[in-house]
Amino acid sequence: MANTNITRINKMGKACRIISRIAMVLSIIGAVVAIIGGCIMAAMPDDLVKFSGDVDAHMEIDVSDTFLADNEANFGDASISVDDGAVQITKDKIVIDDLLTLDITAKEISGNTGVITAGADLSQLSFRDMKREWTLNTFGAALICICAAVAAGFGVALSKVIEKCETPFSEDVIKKLKNFGWSLIPLAVFGGVADGSLLMMAVLVLAFIILINVFSYGVQLQQESDETL
Repeated sequence: MANTNITRINKMGKACRIISRIAMVLSIIGAVVAIIGGCIMAAMPDDLVKFSGDVDAHMEIDVSDTFLADNEANFGDASISVDDGAVQITKDKIVIDDLLTLDITAKEISGNTGVITAGADLSQLSFRDMKREWTLNTFGAALICICAAVAAGFGVALSKVIEKCETPFSEDVIKKLKNFGWSLIPLAVFGGVADGSLLMMAVLVLAFIILINVFSYGVQLQQESDETL
């Protein structure tokens, strides 16, 4: 009679095999779509789209609960600096993706109500710059999808072994586990750089490597036990 825990592990391997295969197919489709989209963007003429006109924004702000309350001079002179990569905000400008710059003016209207106006000339937008950024982002997404497809492929191979194994502490399982672990590194690097979570990805990969070593030690103990018997 099969061990209950081994049966459970086999069932989990089967479920992982199905999920990994679906992930691999979706990743391949995503990579193909991204590559085609990137090629189409790259082939577009630099002057395909031209921008003109102005954009203006007007915002009224209640500053009664802030340090600017009852201090008219401070509102127009308030210092601010925000930079999240895509948008940079300073005292007198907002820069969006290095493509569009909005000039900001802050002034006090009355009491604790202030007004901020922002305006930009759309002719500063360059379709060539926008196209370049979109193309790089699209090919970057394709690269991540390719890495995900490769990792999913190794995940399928690992799942197949686990689905049929009599014990997870075997050389075949460890071999497939190591291959899967190595395949995660490119995905972690490129994916982590893309979304700014490189450190977290590094921690996860390191944890997986530790797990592989634990299993390797388990295989060693299993072999010593078999030799003793």
